Amino acid sequence: MTGIAKMWNRVKNFKLNIMNYDVFLQICAIVLVLIHIILLVTLRLGGARLLSNLNLVSILIYGVAFYYARQNRVRLVYFIFLAEILVYSWISVYILGETTQFGLYCLAMFPFTVLTNFVLKCQNPEKKQFHPVVNFIIIFVFYFVELSMGNFLEPRYVIENTAIVTFLRIMNMLINIFCIQFGCGVLCVIAVENSMTIKHNMEEMEKLMHQAEASNEAKSVFLANMSHEIRTPMNAICGMADLLLDEKLSEQGREYAATIKTSGEGLLSIINDILDFSKIESGKMPIIPEEYYFSSMIHDVMSMMEVRLKGRPVELIAKVSDSVPRKLYGDIGRVKQIIINIMGNATKFTYEGSITLTVSWQQEEENVGRLLISVADTGIGIRQEDMDKLFRSFEQVDMKKNRGMEGTGLGLSISKLLVENMGGSIKVESEYGKGSTFIFDIRQKVIDAAPCEYSKNKNAVELKQFVIDFTAPEAKVLVVDDNKVNLRVATGLLKKFGIVPDLVDNGQDSVDMIRKQRQYDLVFMDHMMPEMDGIEAVKLIRATGTPYTDRLPIVALSANAVKGMEAEFLVGGMNDFLPKPIDMAMLGSILKKWLPPELIRHSET
Repeated sequence: MTGIAKMWNRVKNFKLNIMNYDVFLQICAIVLVLIHIILLVTLRLGGARLLSNLNLVSILIYGVAFYYARQNRVRLVYFIFLAEILVYSWISVYILGETTQFGLYCLAMFPFTVLTNFVLKCQNPEKKQFHPVVNFIIIFVFYFVELSMGNFLEPRYVIENTAIVTFLRIMNMLINIFCIQFGCGVLCVIAVENSMTIKHNMEEMEKLMHQAEASNEAKSVFLANMSHEIRTPMNAICGMADLLLDEKLSEQGREYAATIKTSGEGLLSIINDILDFSKIESGKMPIIPEEYYFSSMIHDVMSMMEVRLKGRPVELIAKVSDSVPRKLYGDIGRVKQIIINIMGNATKFTYEGSITLTVSWQQEEENVGRLLISVADTGIGIRQEDMDKLFRSFEQVDMKKNRGMEGTGLGLSISKLLVENMGGSIKVESEYGKGSTFIFDIRQKVIDAAPCEYSKNKNAVELKQFVIDFTAPEAKVLVVDDNKVNLRVATGLLKKFGIVPDLVDNGQDSVDMIRKQRQYDLVFMDHMMPEMDGIEAVKLIRATGTPYTDRLPIVALSANAVKGMEAEFLVGGMNDFLPKPIDMAMLGSILKKWLPPELIRHSET
């Protein structure tokens, strides 16, 4: 009784749609069982015992159909219904003739065929279902065969009781009409219900998309703010460390200052990793190609790695094939970042032996090919079970053993994303305790196909340290920043170029000073300041409308390193961008670029 009650509850609460079509099929199976019970009794009363007993087989068949309907085997149940109805109607017409209208059962399958085909396609659009036209042809063939038999062949049995014959004819006609009308109605209901469900799902998806976009925007704003908040004190730390290293310090004092600078740069590297990952993940880090000399880029990378390995018994080897073109077209910054990330990992986990960078070239088209790069080390290696963790974000392999190692666990994840963005792939081979080899390829265009000849030129390149080769003591420079420490750092760095800047700690005062004095050759403007930010201040300066304020070079001085801010600064009326912490080489380039040439005094070499 529990099963019947459960079934009745499902029927009572039944709402027709493609998701509960199985319940509809179960109801159909039960109704057909009831029809065949009526036919069994009626035909028994009419004396057609063989046909009456045939209904017992039909009842068993619909019992099987009910079982499979509960398992949502829609396609199978349809074919059970189709086969039973066609065979039963054919036998009925063969025995009784056309007077009882059993042939009409074939026509009742038309709407059911369309309905089932529609439901199956909705439930699984990718799977190939039956073709309704083929089934229509089969149904038509059966119907016309039965019609022909009824009209041209004598019936095998004649029911003498006219009341029973009339009852069977009326019942069969009503069943046929009901099936056609009900089938069409159900098809319409399911189509409407399905359309409403799709509409509802689309609305929900749109709502979720808006929420995701808002969440992503909030994350971007948060990262921008965190970038500024962390980089501002880091600017002071790194800047002051630079100034200290230029002073006459004891050996121990110099060591302390160098440690502060190195630690600050390490923290900046972690911040950059997190920002880079967020930008790549949100699709806001485009690949910006430019022409570059491959040999020069490798020299820079190798020089950096030599500094990291200083004092360790690790040999650094570069094997660059002469097949690599001299000049390429690609995003040099991202190519260098990938190599540095992978080689940086190798320097962390290789305590003795060697680290080998191998580069070759695979030509694909006339001016396009692939850089094939591998980094092999004799370090600690990676366990086989840890290989899957390598390129996952924020995960580090063997955390217990490598607890003292710096890093976010993002370097390889970022490298993988960058490699894929440049049309390449990356993989790793490793043996625990013996070392690892990272292999990747990236697609690049060729500008100059002459061999790069790295092996011939590598000894000619030395580790370059920025040297101040000019001063500008007569230059009038204004620095605007709400942070007193940042102003002190900027002053100390500019003094190295012989420049004594004017200092202002808010946007409004900078506008007033520029409007009144009209004497500055260059302005460094902080971006994020209270009351009036840098972009607002620049707009007011440009709005003055004088030739001086129109031409005045204004450089954004900002700790906001989120991609896209440079473009925002330029749109806001600024001429250039200098990120914090201030790099001496970049500061020198900015001064050379924007100060009047007559104010630059080149040092004698």
